[in-house]
Amino acid sequence: MGSQWNGMGRDLLNLPAFADTIDRCTMALERYNFNVRDLLMNSNDQTYDDPINTFVGITCIQVTYPYYSLDICFVIPIF
Repeated sequence: MGSQWNGMGRDLLNLPAFADTIDRCTMALERYNFNVRDLLMNSNDQTYDDPINTFVGITCIQVTYPYYSLDICFVIPIF
């Protein structure tokens, strides 16, 4: 699926802002018994053959981008 690859989300979970937002996505999807963190941490090459896993994984990664970029841009307070 384009420029995404298996393990991309797993690597990004090392960034605190990304991990926090993925945890929020996981909480939002709890009622559907879908754990985004588990999907990203325990995926393999066949995981994303399921279009639901692909769609949810990519969507959650895209949702986290604004929060991740804000964390980087505003590490030092601007006065």
